[in-house]
Formats: sequence, C-alpha cells, structure tokens
Amino acid sequence: RDRSRTTRVPFWQRTYSDLLLTLGALYGLFLLHQDNRLLGGRDPIANPLLLAVPTLLCLSGGLLLIRSIPWLLERLARFAARPSWITPLLVLRTLARQPAAYRGSLLLLVLTLSLAMVSAAIAATADSTLHAAIAYQVGAQTQLIETGESTEAFQPGAGGQGGASGRRDICEEPRFLFVPVSERLTVPGIHAATRVGHYAAMLQLGGTVTTAQLIGIDRRTFPQVAPMFEPNWAGGASLGALMNLLASHPDGVLVSRSALAQGLRIGDRLPITAEVFGDRQAITLRVVGAIDLWPGVYPQDGPLLVLNLDALFDQLGGQYPYDVWITRDPAVPLGEIMRDVRRLGVALIDVSDVAERTRIEQTRPQRQGLFGMLSVGFVAAGGLSAISFVLGALITARRRTIELGVLRAMGLSGGRALSALALEQAILILIGVIGGLAVGAVTVALVVPMLHVGVGPWPGTPPVVVRQPWSELALPAALVALALSMALLALTIVQSRLRLFEAVKLGEVS
Repeated sequence: RDRSRTTRVPFWQRTYSDLLLTLGALYGLFLLHQDNRLLGGRDPIANPLLLAVPTLLCLSGGLLLIRSIPWLLERLARFAARPSWITPLLVLRTLARQPAAYRGSLLLLVLTLSLAMVSAAIAATADSTLHAAIAYQVGAQTQLIETGESTEAFQPGAGGQGGASGRRDICEEPRFLFVPVSERLTVPGIHAATRVGHYAAMLQLGGTVTTAQLIGIDRRTFPQVAPMFEPNWAGGASLGALMNLLASHPDGVLVSRSALAQGLRIGDRLPITAEVFGDRQAITLRVVGAIDLWPGVYPQDGPLLVLNLDALFDQLGGQYPYDVWITRDPAVPLGEIMRDVRRLGVALIDVSDVAERTRIEQTRPQRQGLFGMLSVGFVAAGGLSAISFVLGALITARRRTIELGVLRAMGLSGGRALSALALEQAILILIGVIGGLAVGAVTVALVVPMLHVGVGPWPGTPPVVVRQPWSELALPAALVALALSMALLALTIVQSRLRLFEAVKLGEVS
C-alpha cells in the first residue's frame, strides 16, 4: 500500500509552506505597488522587486497547483471508472496515488513556462512602453528646438525679454523674426512640418490661481506629424475631431479634464494671463473640448490648454519663438537634416529624435544585462525541463516493470501498456503547460502594469499597455513538444527491451 499510494505528503505541504510563500509574494506585490506609487514609477531595471516578486508568484502558484493536482486527478479517475475506460482509468489512478513520482518535473515545467511568459511579457512591454514614452515626450518623430532671431539686441535702451518700458511696441515692429515653416519642406528628408509653442499661463480654478501649460499648435498641419495621438487621451475623441473643434471657434481651447472638474464647462469663457518670453497679456478663450493627455507635455506639471497658435499670436500682438515638429525619412542621417536646416538661416539649437533616443535607451548596460539574464535563465530552465521529463519517463518505465508485467499477464496488450505510459506523460505535460501559462498570465496581469520605464519626467505617462507575449512563446512550445517526443521515444525503446514476464517471475528487473 505504501508503494502504490503516497501515504505521507511532503514536508512543505504539511507545514503549508506554499501558502506562506503565497502570502510573501502578495506582500512583495504590495511593496512593489507602493514603491511605484510613492516614487512615481522609477526605472524598474534598478528595482530588485521587479525580479523577486514575479519569481515568488510563479513559485507559489506552481506549489499550489502541485497540491491540487492529485485531488483533481482522483475526481477524473472516478469519472473514467463509470464508462470503464481501462487505460485512462489506470493512468489517472496511478497519477492520483503517486504524485511524488512526477512532483519535481511537473513543478519545473510550470516554473519554466510561467517565468518564460513573465520574462517575455516584461521584455515586450518594456520595449513598447519605452518607445511610447519617448514618442510621447518628443511629440513627433523629430523635434527641432529652435528660437527666432531677436530684434531687441539692436534697440537702444531695450529691456530684453523682461518686457521693460523702453522696448518698442511689438505691433509696430516684431521682436522676433522667423524663417517660414514651409521652407523646411525643401530640406531633403523632411516630409511634413508644423509649429508647436509651449508657454505658461495663469488661470483661476476653484478659487485659486493655477499655473497652466499653454500649448499653441497649427491645427492644419499638426495631425500630419503627430499620428501617435490615442483617442483615449481625449475621452475617445480622435485627433481630427479635436482639430475640428478648434476650427469651429478661432479662440477655442482644449482644457484638461481635471480643470473641467473644478467648475469649468464646455462653452464657458476662460480668462487667462499668458506669460510668453517675459511678456504678460490677459486674453479670453472659449472652452470647446476636454483632453487628458497631449503629446509633448505632462498633466502632472499643470493643467493643459491647447489652442490655435495663430489665434494666440493675434491676441498677443505678434509672433514668439516656437519649436518645429517634423516627420522625416529615416534613411537620411539626422546630422544632414540639421545642417540643411541651419543653411536656411534657422536658429536651430538642438534636436530631439525618437529613434535616436530609443537606441540610446536600448543600449544601456543595465537593460541589456537584465534581458540577457532572463533569456539565459529561460534557456537553462527549458533544457532542464526537457531532461527532467525524459529521465522521469525512463525511471517510471523501469520502476513499474513488475506492474506492467502483471497487467500484460492479465491480458493488457503491449500497445495499451505503451499507451498508458505515453498517456501519463501527455497528461503531465498538458497539466504543466496549462498550469504554467495560467500562472504566468496571472503574474503578468499583476506585475507588468507596474512596469514604468524610466523615461521622461513622469514615467508611466502615457499609461502602460500590457502585452501578453503569446507570439513569443513559440520557443517554449517547441521545447515542450521536444520533451514529449523524446519521452515517448525513450518509453518505446525501454519497453521493447524489458523482459516483463521474467520480471514478474523473479520479482525484479533483469
């Protein structure tokens, strides 16, 4: 009876170590959540909890699965006994009564697949989040950071950008001179260009004066260079719909939804004080829409006010420096574009390019070391899982030689005996695959949303979109299929060489 049934559960089940480990993993998940909330989502590559928490969750999930499998198999065996399915009944009862024979290899398979899924999800989500975070911060494919040519330097008694009384009237002669934006389209490699100005404004919300971010855009050309705008950033409204709202009113403005929650409504008049390069001007705008996020700016730095740049300049009485966002041909080197833009007479200070910044971030030693360690760990665990199943199949076949001999003597054919051993391995691998993927999916859903790549002043903006790496699991699936094939081949070879009737008579394997 002791040899046919597991009469004593292992030590970790008797002491409920798996449940205690689950509580520890949940506490680590709570600490990871608190860490991201308090520190604003620092770079997870420097956070050791990012590796410890999913590992503990996968291990505890695997142990809980191992604890429940014998109970599940026993219920399935009772169901198989009713229609008298000989081979399935034999297999299910054997597995339900002897969990110690497969506990280690099955746990290893669950850990391999779950950790592989978590690693692939972290890598895929980190890459997509990194690109999205950099693209959001830059706002377009490439941002040309420019400044207009100031005319104040040639005015005696000019007060500089502070707006002293000695400065000449901007309506009589402009303070800044600009090369038309259309000139940049003559540069080889530039496909589209638009003007974007980022200034400050003071407005009164909820009885207090608040500093807001004033973003001026050219509504006609902005959609050509900002295709990464997501409708969920504006409550489901598309970028084209927002541009139509700005076109409906020359003084229209899109306001942060958080500002609308403090007493503003669509259609209200909104008086603000614009602060642009030292000049202050009181202007009145009309609220035409609500937004939550806008490319290139962060709502954590203050409420967002997006309006037509020309309408803003009309109320200010002249043009002020702005940046130029462009889309370009990636085949043309960025240095050549900068050189050709400067030849136009543009005061180009610097550039911010999504592809260049992404390349720099992806070549960080910490990032490459983390993903390299995850890849090597998965390959090692996958190889161990395959070897474990092959060795487990061989040991099972030789350990149960007398049992197979008795079954053969009772009339069980050799094909059914081989089918029983093969079905055992197939059931174990099926349970391991389904359990590993389930544990990995739950771990991904719990951990990966807190993966805030440390890019930009506010990591986690825009929100992280979790990628379930189903396509990246081709390699684990191939390893599992290889393990099953090798186990079946080994079983066939071993059974063909076993002399079952001699083992029954002698009581041992010859």
